[in-house]
Amino acid sequence: MHYAKIVKLILYVTLLLFFACATAPRQKGGTGATAGNKESEISKLQKAVDKNPKNTKALLELGLAWYEKREFQTAIETLNKVLAIEPNNGKALFYAGTAYEINGDLNNAMELYKKYNRVNKSSGLRSALENRLKKLVQLQMQEEIKQTIKDEEKLDATQIPNNSIAVVYFKYMGKDDNLQPLQKGLADLLITDLSKVEKLTVIERLKMQALLEEMGLGMTGLVDARTAPRVGKLLGSASLINGAYINLEKDQFRIDAGITETTSGKFKASDVTGKMKDFFKLEKELVFNLIKTMGYKLSQQEIDNIRIVPTENLLAFMAYCNALDYTDRGKYDEASQEYLKAIQLDPKFELAKQKNQQLSGMSDKLQPMNQLVNIAKAEFEPQTPEVATKAVPAQQPKTTAVAEKSISAEAAGSFTATTPATGLSEPTFIDRLQTTGQIIDFGFIPGVESREPVQEQSQPTFGNTANIEISVPIH
Repeated sequence: MHYAKIVKLILYVTLLLFFACATAPRQKGGTGATAGNKESEISKLQKAVDKNPKNTKALLELGLAWYEKREFQTAIETLNKVLAIEPNNGKALFYAGTAYEINGDLNNAMELYKKYNRVNKSSGLRSALENRLKKLVQLQMQEEIKQTIKDEEKLDATQIPNNSIAVVYFKYMGKDDNLQPLQKGLADLLITDLSKVEKLTVIERLKMQALLEEMGLGMTGLVDARTAPRVGKLLGSASLINGAYINLEKDQFRIDAGITETTSGKFKASDVTGKMKDFFKLEKELVFNLIKTMGYKLSQQEIDNIRIVPTENLLAFMAYCNALDYTDRGKYDEASQEYLKAIQLDPKFELAKQKNQQLSGMSDKLQPMNQLVNIAKAEFEPQTPEVATKAVPAQQPKTTAVAEKSISAEAAGSFTATTPATGLSEPTFIDRLQTTGQIIDFGFIPGVESREPVQEQSQPTFGNTANIEISVPIH
């Protein structure tokens, strides 16, 4: 009896081993079959494309098939053929953009993300891409600044465009600490107004702040006559505007400003004095004095645009100045609170609303690529109403009709960009930052050859008109 039990046990173990060995080849064969199916699919799609090179459906599916295989360069080349025929194909824009980012080409990635957002005005994916763009621009800017300082000896200031200018923070010379925040707010106003001069290229404030931080000047942000030429050279600006302000007796307020030429170090001074309550009028007067000193003639439209003030409420503007400082220190929640305070004091303060909107997503880490692809899947794939309600809380995008092929979560994986990944609510904000970055790449620092200049026309969209006399020549 005992012997019979042993025999049964041996037979049972033998059967287990037999079935384990028998199933192993099948599993391996299944994997090979899946890979073979993908190759077969690509082959069929390629034949369809060869037969009709303008078959966008086949091209799109072929590009996505290469994407699934993680052959990202081939996917880019194929998806770009779709975009050459259908520039607004949302699916091609998104997957080509992510493929560029995975390959480390952030400039092309951001361009395609921006185009997608312009095509799709309302979607959950659009919101995710806006936040991604903010981080990409922010991180790319930091990397460019680090590289610029590293290659400082190679810089040739004579190659900097003559129409480029930067405005750094003004030094406060008074004793009332309540006026200290004007240091950044005054510079921000000057940058905003000078950007309305068509012939000028003005360095974005965030770019300037990033450089000052890298140079160890981020806390004060102050640049003196000794360091001005170097800062101008590193920013890629032919001229640098800085200065000081002070509150005098009897409510008098004075602003001294100067323009330093980056190459020669020559300094041209300008100043304005008046009542503190007329601060915005004084700022406008200073802007026109600086423009006249630089020798630019303004059109009537440019003069009218510069006359516009973002707010006439000084308390609201002081809250705005505090928000700028919190932003520079990475305290985005506090910055948002100050912007909201400014808006509460002046509901027409549109510039504060725009800046507050731009803060969205700035403090977040860059979203993993597989999460972004999953959001895209939910929007691109056809779904039942029940599934769609659970997966996509945001509105569905208005995309160009494309083939209903999607990327599986497994195929998408957790991608990582090969360069430090580094996007804005409004495309114009991104454009300005990218334009600023391109100044550094104007022939005196090696850069990305595929980068194309981005043009932006500043249009007045907020504020009131400051009625002051203008002595600047008009065409």
